[in-house]
Amino acid sequence: MSAAGFNAATISVNVTSGGTATANASLTPAGNSTTFTPIRVNAGGAAYTDASGNVWSADTGFVNGSTYRTSAPISSTSTPGIYQTERYGNGALEYRFSAPNGNYSVTLKFAEIYFNSAGLRVFNISINGTQVETNFDIFAAAGGNNKAIDKSYTVAVTNGTIDIQFTASANNPKVSGIQITGGAGTPTAGSFVPIRVNAGGAAFTDSPGQAWRADSGFVGGSTYSTTAAIAGTSDPALYQTERYCGGCTLEYKFNAPNGTYVVNLKFAEIWATAPGQRIFNIAINGQTYELNFDIIRLAGGPNIALDRRYPITVTNGVIDIQMQPVVNNAKVSAIEIMQSSFSPIRVNAGGPQVTDDLGRVWATDNGYIGGGSDAHSSPIRNTSTPEIYQTERFGTPGTVEYKYSLPNGTYTVNLKFAEIWFTSPGQRVYNIVINGQQVFANFDPLAMAGGSNTAVDEQFQATVTNGTLDFQLTPIVSNPKISAIEIFQ
Repeated sequence: MSAAGFNAATISVNVTSGGTATANASLTPAGNSTTFTPIRVNAGGAAYTDASGNVWSADTGFVNGSTYRTSAPISSTSTPGIYQTERYGNGALEYRFSAPNGNYSVTLKFAEIYFNSAGLRVFNISINGTQVETNFDIFAAAGGNNKAIDKSYTVAVTNGTIDIQFTASANNPKVSGIQITGGAGTPTAGSFVPIRVNAGGAAFTDSPGQAWRADSGFVGGSTYSTTAAIAGTSDPALYQTERYCGGCTLEYKFNAPNGTYVVNLKFAEIWATAPGQRIFNIAINGQTYELNFDIIRLAGGPNIALDRRYPITVTNGVIDIQMQPVVNNAKVSAIEIMQSSFSPIRVNAGGPQVTDDLGRVWATDNGYIGGGSDAHSSPIRNTSTPEIYQTERFGTPGTVEYKYSLPNGTYTVNLKFAEIWFTSPGQRVYNIVINGQQVFANFDPLAMAGGSNTAVDEQFQATVTNGTLDFQLTPIVSNPKISAIEIFQ
């Protein structure tokens, strides 16, 4: 069956109440912040709005289990819809959710909607390894079947995750609803904890001292690893493991308050040995960001680190990353999600203003120094926004240069290309220089894309120290060119 997991870590749990409870506070999932938003999940069911106007999301955060429902009336509650559905496990059931460090109230909701006497369903409940209920019997605790009962616990989160486990003593454990709300000591508004996950691997601390969690947040898939050396990174261990999905879509889901983020996906091809052996598409929150993504082609070979960053806007409290196979299995080595307050710069080089399929506006060509412009109407492959690849600014002859005034800091510079004039490799070759540093030598847009009229993006990290980001394309063979520019932080 489908499984959904969220970031896993270790949490200390203090039980303060074993009776019924309701909570009405807030929580901000790990990796993000600002306003605390409660997590409310209708286990085994669809999205639901309760009598108090609280919205319960459709079932999410589960690691395993199956669903069941009833239409029987549920007593002892004003929100029977929550208790008429359930997720149950064949011997065990688990849910995981991200949460920044602080104190929380975790309320678990139950009603026995299948068995009709005590002793037929008995299970234990643990929160990140600490057992909070022993031999819990819903029927006995509620005083009968089809009667609501809540169990509430105080949880002190110290490293970013709430992991709820139900293990069977008799028959299958189950839960009807989960509510997580903030309490005293939750992080103050404005705090921010990036999400960092080592896909397919164990917890890891990188060279700058940043902690990466063991693989979590995934929906299905399998793991693979190598001991081969990885070039192009100071943290090879992050690229030596992967999660892949055999013949299916690889998916990761994380809770995130509404706002703007940068999703950094890390790759290294540790299985295939040539371009074309692994190709997949990448979508985030239902929007396609990469078509026919080929790690080896973009990295320049196997066992070479490749990062791809995508600025996104969250409007529904979730970041859902999907990698859909085209040739062989989709994969990822690591995932980093960071909050961003910088408004990206997007420029349609050589062309007019364009709104892409994600609703983002690319400004009319600006920031350039010299050069000419050209446009073609030929279809462009490997993109859902061909318009920004059908125009270009090129050297006439000589260097193509763009300059932008920016606050000092580190930025991602995403340069977009498609060869719309030449038809063979080697006919257009040039160097790419950012703030005086050569970041790509002998760049051939046709060769990198795998053909003419084919989109290819190249991403670079640039640090601005003097208030200006200046990039130059310097000719080697024929005129350098560029189709579009994206700068984000």
